[in-house]
Amino acid sequence: MQPDQKQSLMGTLETVFRSELDQPDLKLVATDDMDSVTGWDSLAHVRIIAALEAELGMQFDLEEIDEVASVAKLLAALQKHTAA
Repeated sequence: MQPDQKQSLMGTLETVFRSELDQPDLKLVATDDMDSVTGWDSLAHVRIIAALEAELGMQFDLEEIDEVASVAKLLAALQKHTAA
């Protein structure tokens, strides 16, 4: 993943997480996962996935939705879906 693309996708992730989790000051790092981010439970996960799909005009596969339970995995999946 190109550094600019990774930074852009991380910014999108932070924007979506901040909105969906109602945490305007949230800072994400690649090692964050559902256990380390307050409020990122299964219901919030569905909202986050739906918001990312709407924001980026893409769709996750059903099996991916369960697999992307960390920021690093979300970044990898988003990179795959947004690659030209």
